[in-house]
Amino acid sequence: MKKHDALRLMLTGDSLRKLLRDRGTNRNRLAKATGVSAMMLGRWERGTAVPSAEKLLVVAEHLGLLKITGPGAKEKKGGQNG
Repeated sequence: MKKHDALRLMLTGDSLRKLLRDRGTNRNRLAKATGVSAMMLGRWERGTAVPSAEKLLVVAEHLGLLKITGPGAKEKKGGQNG
């Protein structure tokens, strides 16, 4: 199974609802933070839409499911490399 496929499973249906609940947030807050509309997040929850790779990565990173590193990734101030 590819990494994107695993993330898609985690960000749809009951899995997405559980992640939001476990992190003490909701669709509206996640939408504001990631730029993915609350309506689209609802469609992911219901299984009527599948996240694109781009949106999938943005939401997964925000929810702490992965950390994007490498060229173009934002560096944290005061952090150490490596």
